[in-house]
Amino acid sequence: MIAVDPSQRENTIGPKNGMQAMLRSIEVCQYEHARLRFAQADLVIRPEFGKSIGTLEFGLKRHCIAAGAVTTRRAYGDIETLLNSGNAERMAEPLAG
Repeated sequence: MIAVDPSQRENTIGPKNGMQAMLRSIEVCQYEHARLRFAQADLVIRPEFGKSIGTLEFGLKRHCIAAGAVTTRRAYGDIETLLNSGNAERMAEPLAG
């Protein structure tokens, strides 16, 4: 299985209001869930965004898409190796859970 991890470094700045606290708690839960799922992956692609991007910063979507595309292109060799390793059939199976 190939997974994409768009998470960023942990935000060390404390929340300034209730909305930020709620969003931060969701991010923490999502991070832990993703960490457990990524342990099952054969390859994890982790884009570098170059700056911190908040959960609701939809105006930076093109920046995020471009970062993902660049990182995926750089991983072509790893993806090809994985596909040629005989794991392609297993990769087509749905995840358990």
